[in-house]
Amino acid sequence: MECGSAVDAAWLSVITLFVALQGFSFAIYQTGTRSCRSSNTLLVHALINFTVGSILWYFVGYSLSFGPSQKGLIGSLDDAFFWGLSGTNCSLHANSVPGNSFCKF
Repeated sequence: MECGSAVDAAWLSVITLFVALQGFSFAIYQTGTRSCRSSNTLLVHALINFTVGSILWYFVGYSLSFGPSQKGLIGSLDDAFFWGLSGTNCSLHANSVPGNSFCKF
C-alpha cells in the first residue's frame, strides 16, 4: 500500500535537512562572537552533539517519542532501532508520508 505523495516526502526531506543544519548554523554564529582560539572547539562541539543526538534518536528516541503509549506518559521500546517501520506504509502520526521518512525528521 503506497501512501502520501512524492511532494510530501520531498518536502519532509528538505525540512529534515534544515533542522540538521540548524545546530551547525548556531555554532557558526557562536564562533563569530567568541575569540578565534575557541572557534574550533565550538564547531567540534556542534559535530559531537549532532552525532550523539542522531545515534540516541536511532536507538531509543523515536520509539520513546512515537511508540505505543505506556500509561499515556511515554512510548515503549517496540520501535527501537526503527524496527517495524517501512518505506511503503504510512506513519501513524503523519498519514501522508512513509514511516521511515517521518522517523528521520
